[in-house]
Amino acid sequence: VVVRDQVKVLVISENDTPVVTDAPTGRTEVLSGNTIAPFGDAGTSLSDSDLNEIITVRIQLDDAEKGSFSDSTGLFVEAPVDSGIYLATGPAGPVQTSLQGLQFALRPGYPVPAGEPGVEVSVLVTITDRQSAKVEFTFVLLVRIDQVARVVLNTDDSGAGSLRQAIGEAG
Repeated sequence: VVVRDQVKVLVISENDTPVVTDAPTGRTEVLSGNTIAPFGDAGTSLSDSDLNEIITVRIQLDDAEKGSFSDSTGLFVEAPVDSGIYLATGPAGPVQTSLQGLQFALRPGYPVPAGEPGVEVSVLVTITDRQSAKVEFTFVLLVRIDQVARVVLNTDDSGAGSLRQAIGEAG
């Protein structure tokens, strides 16, 4: 019996880092009372060339009291609740769809710092895969407070167009 030489081949693939394109950068502005989809508006896309790779996206607000993200797909969850940290895990496609749909809204009544045009919210985004390859980026949302000029139509003490009414509407 003759046994021929056997050759064993061990294939080791290199882990590729998840790829993010068109991520929000710098500062994005929105008027108070409106929601903003910073990832959808920027056209953010996610991919990972590793076969069947699962990625995790972690979004952290600098202060959870300022506002929150909402996700109509239910993939992103705030964990722990009211922490300002949002997590989603899955294949790049579904996570990207959910990420693009995230809507940020300022908490109603959140106080604007004196002398500032609005509230700045810093957002840190970390994307990892199962092998811990990581991508991070930050951006700022500036939620401008809609300041409406009030016109005084008469000098009467009360009634339509009075100074008292204009001050009352200004809050």
